[in-house]
Amino acid sequence: MGYGEGKFDMKSDPKKYNLVNPIMKNTVPVHTYGWTALRFGTDNPGVWAFHCHIVAHFFMGMGVVFEEGIERLRVGQLHSSIMGCGETKGLHFKP
Repeated sequence: MGYGEGKFDMKSDPKKYNLVNPIMKNTVPVHTYGWTALRFGTDNPGVWAFHCHIVAHFFMGMGVVFEEGIERLRVGQLHSSIMGCGETKGLHFKP
């Protein structure tokens, strides 16, 4: 939906989003010292890894996990280890 240089500014940068005809892609760049805004449909319940295509980067922390619709899944389907750890343990859906 958009990208820019420097630190993302919550007040001004969303005004630059292309909400009319955004590009549909499955890969996007995040430019050096910049940001990229994405929008995607969330219609498939589960826990999904979102990461850089370079495996070493994933292991260096350049990845994120999205929880989508997990409240619609049976509790027994999700392993307890994905429900947060350390300081994040209380921030996620709890069965």
